[in-house]
Amino acid sequence: MKSSLLTSLLATLLFLLPIFINAQGINFEKADWASVKAKAKASDMPIFVDTYAPWCEPCKWMDNNTFAAEDVGTFFEANFVSFQLDIEEGEGLDFAQKYNVTSYPTMLFFNSNGELVHRIIGAYGTEDLIEKSKAALLPENQIYTLKKEFEKQKDNPAFLRKYADALKRVGEEYMYIADVYIDLIGIESLSEAEHFGVLEHCINDYQHEAYRYVLANKSDFIISLGNDRVDSYLDAAFNIRCYEIIENGSEQTVIRNFLQDVKRILPDRVDYFKTKIDYYNNRGDERKDYRLARKYEKHCKDAKSLNGIARYMLNVYGKSKTQLRAALEWVDRAILLEESIATLETKALILLALEDRAAALVIAEQQLEISKKEGKYIEETEALIGRIKEK
Repeated sequence: MKSSLLTSLLATLLFLLPIFINAQGINFEKADWASVKAKAKASDMPIFVDTYAPWCEPCKWMDNNTFAAEDVGTFFEANFVSFQLDIEEGEGLDFAQKYNVTSYPTMLFFNSNGELVHRIIGAYGTEDLIEKSKAALLPENQIYTLKKEFEKQKDNPAFLRKYADALKRVGEEYMYIADVYIDLIGIESLSEAEHFGVLEHCINDYQHEAYRYVLANKSDFIISLGNDRVDSYLDAAFNIRCYEIIENGSEQTVIRNFLQDVKRILPDRVDYFKTKIDYYNNRGDERKDYRLARKYEKHCKDAKSLNGIARYMLNVYGKSKTQLRAALEWVDRAILLEESIATLETKALILLALEDRAAALVIAEQQLEISKKEGKYIEETEALIGRIKEK
């Protein structure tokens, strides 16, 4: 009798084990890549591969949060054979080279025959990951399906816009699509809103012919698109080059040449880029950082830059009332320019650090409204609200 009961209990536990595993998040296959492909082919299911590096903090965050969530586990169990691969050892080294994995986390999607069809790059919350993975299941959204369609559809402007956006989204070369697009529509049509969007997404080189065309005909573009949009586009190319200079630790000769380009093309933005480079390259202690930030913020006219300064001061000097009050001033200016999830979160965190929980809660609730409207960052915002309410 006891033996029969134990056998029954064991059978029940074995039956429930996959449910318990799914409830804990994604059930990644404990096998090699060849075995994973064989399983996918036999079950006629696509493959989801999370590639990571042991030192990658966003990878760790996804592992402990997004991948561990029950709804994510349920979705992936129903739709994919899931596999996780350390890209810096064993077969991960060859995998990274073959599939051009150069940043982390990178998540790749394969069809049931083991053919790569889509990829996404970066760390995502549960809802964002599920939505992006749903898109990966649709052939019309799969980047490699679009690649196959390119030759047939390269005379279709709508397709080219979709294709360029998809290439950029997954971190692949996309600027050449803009050249095809411009040849198709004619460069004089770029002042129309739908065509200008291709420039904004694709042409980020201030030496490019299309950029020079916008600069030479700036007044016409402003009439059609508005001053802010045109100025933002012209700034963007230099911002990208500026960040490259900062990240590469470029020598003074490179910096001087860059600033000469700015002076020649956008003379009224020299002080902005000079103070920006000084701010990022010369930070070191609280007093110096504050002085550099003050010089830089005077020339900032975009929300992202102001929010970045405020967030840095909060993260590094979050116990200094002086720095927090300055950060609050900068993020308030950022919000006037763009009320977004990012700017509101920064303000809520600053107010929380200043121990003004009531004001922080008001801002965080505004952030939650935008999160729900945009359908992203909802759980993280709700967690922030919970943190603010803690005593």
